[in-house]
Amino acid sequence: MERYSRLREEKELRECTFSPDIGENSRIQTEDIVTKTKKWQYEKERRMVEYERLKMHRELSECTFSPNNAKEKYKNAKINPDEFYKRNIEWKAKKEVELKSKQDELYSTIMVIISV
Repeated sequence: MERYSRLREEKELRECTFSPDIGENSRIQTEDIVTKTKKWQYEKERRMVEYERLKMHRELSECTFSPNNAKEKYKNAKINPDEFYKRNIEWKAKKEVELKSKQDELYSTIMVIISV
C-alpha cells in the first residue's frame, strides 16, 4: 500500500512540467524584501525597548521614597562589644533613675491629695 502511494506520487511529479523562471531582478527584490523586513523588525524591537525604558523612568520619577542608609554610615565602624554593653547598662541605669523620680513625684502628689 505504501509502495503504491509512493509510486503514484513519483508519477505525478514526473507529469508536473511547470518550472518558474526566476530572473536576477526577482532575486534582488526578494533579498531587498528580506533585508527591509529584518530592518523593520529590528527597529520595532528597539522602539519597544525604548518605550518600556521611558515608561519605567516615568513611573520611578513619581516615587518619593528614599531609603535611610543609616546602616551604611555605621557599616565600617568597629564596635567594641564591651563598650556597647557598658553604654547599654548606663542607659538602663539612667532610665531607672528617671522612672524612680517620676514615681516619687507621683507618690508625693498622691500624698498631698490624700492629706487634704
